Amino acid sequence: KFPINRFFSNPQSSNIATPSFQDLHDKISSLQERLQAVENERDLIKNEHETAIRHMKQMSSQFQQLKTNYGVLKQQSREKDIKLTYIVQKERMRAKEELQRLKEGMIGILEKERKLMRMQLAKQGAPPAFKQGPPVYSKNAPVYRKDTPVRAVTVEQDAEEEK
Repeated sequence: KFPINRFFSNPQSSNIATPSFQDLHDKISSLQERLQAVENERDLIKNEHETAIRHMKQMSSQFQQLKTNYGVLKQQSREKDIKLTYIVQKERMRAKEELQRLKEGMIGILEKERKLMRMQLAKQGAPPAFKQGPPVYSKNAPVYRKDTPVRAVTVEQDAEEEK
């Protein structure tokens, strides 16, 4: 403990040397200058801190915006993928149907050409096997039947077999 009476006692009676007024004034000025410098540094740090907080909030806001935009774009991408898949499937079905119609059309054309060829062969006197439909019999012309092995029979033989 430091006794209080030492400060208020007669300075000559104590062993402590008392500084002069000028020394005290210089020391107070020096301390005030240090205090001002520390306060200025504190204000500067406080301003930098506030600036950093504002910058961090701004960056956080931008990050949230980017995160939201990413989610929206990801959802749009999924939707476009689904649409693309649907369109591809639809086009494949359409192409498949078109190929089926083309195939049926070609079969129809081939059947018509066969019919025309048979009619031309019939006009030219080709054997009845090349004709379509029931055979046309002449008296001694051979008859070709679909349900039996290929063999030529005459009209009379055919009539006998049908009995």
